[in-house]
Amino acid sequence: MAKVLIIEDDIALSLSVKALLLQESYQVETTSSGEDGLQLLLFSKVDLLILDWNLPDMDGPSVCKALRDRGDPTRVLMLTGKTSIDDKECGFLCGADDYLTKPFDPRELLMRAKALLRRPEVVHEQRLDVAGVVLNLVDRSVIVEGTVIPFHKRDYDVLELLMRNAGTYFTTEELLARVWAASDESGNNAVRQAILRIRRQLGNRGDCIENRYGHGYRFGKPDTL
Repeated sequence: MAKVLIIEDDIALSLSVKALLLQESYQVETTSSGEDGLQLLLFSKVDLLILDWNLPDMDGPSVCKALRDRGDPTRVLMLTGKTSIDDKECGFLCGADDYLTKPFDPRELLMRAKALLRRPEVVHEQRLDVAGVVLNLVDRSVIVEGTVIPFHKRDYDVLELLMRNAGTYFTTEELLARVWAASDESGNNAVRQAILRIRRQLGNRGDCIENRYGHGYRFGKPDTL
């Protein structure tokens, strides 16, 4: 049974999200303090952290960065009213796995939580294996059906991001923020071209990258995860 920690200082929202998750039989803990949440995560294994951006003691990005700095791989879903691409980039750069803007439909939060919890574990620190596609994280090679497939650096970065978060959709803007440098003069077409190249390089496994209008791109259709 998955365990979820909610760090949210809006008590009404925190209780409503907790009730939603309890209906799905998750174990749920809540706190309104970023520092208290970090202490809980230090001594208790949590499968998913739902983290508010604005907290009374330290903001969500600072909590997330502190978590990553100590090597904690807990999946993080950031909640915030901030909608600009710069804010989203900040959230992802601090180590968040997904980003949901307020106000949100409770069903969307639940879908995103489930997608993050479905995300496969790395087989070990040097290897990622999802739906028949293998990434060697040491030499950054891609292996499909025993054959090493050559990849450009940027395309590999996109593929690794999608595979590490298999089942989670990323919009074009989110992919740009996560993979392309801020100084790059890149746009939506750069993402589309990268996805096309990746699908072509993966051959029969190329259809593992799904594009859904209004949601973005994800790796692994439901029947392959």
